[in-house]
Amino acid sequence: MVDTFKRKRDFKKSEPATAKRPPIAGKFLEDEKNKLRHDTGESEMVVVGEISKGPAAPAPATPLTEEKPQPRWDIFLAYFFTPIGSLVLYLLNKEEKTIFHCKQSAILGILAIFLSLLLIGWLVWLFGLYVGYKAAIGEEVEVPLISSMING
Repeated sequence: MVDTFKRKRDFKKSEPATAKRPPIAGKFLEDEKNKLRHDTGESEMVVVGEISKGPAAPAPATPLTEEKPQPRWDIFLAYFFTPIGSLVLYLLNKEEKTIFHCKQSAILGILAIFLSLLLIGWLVWLFGLYVGYKAAIGEEVEVPLISSMING
């Protein structure tokens, strides 16, 4: 048993002073990346007489994806607070689409108020919320009789 301890001690003494230390984590990763790059042929070194790959080919053109329109929550609020909300939005904004929806929501609101006497006005108001939501997310929504009356 004494022999094994002596051997270990001798082994430690015989180690050279410049023994390899474990690499630092960041440096180790960089060395591994360079090895991988070299193995795959992506080396940045150019050897004289070696045929280089040349510049990388440009990426193929991908068709532009159609962007969805941003939600217009002001239009939805005009339907939610109809007919007063639509009047306020009409006075604040002069965009053609917004004016159309302001008029449409005002007429729906007035219709809902009159029909509330018959206890079905809340259904008209809920339908107005549905139309307002569809208009807010960018869909073209027209209430059949009211939109034809607005457009002339």
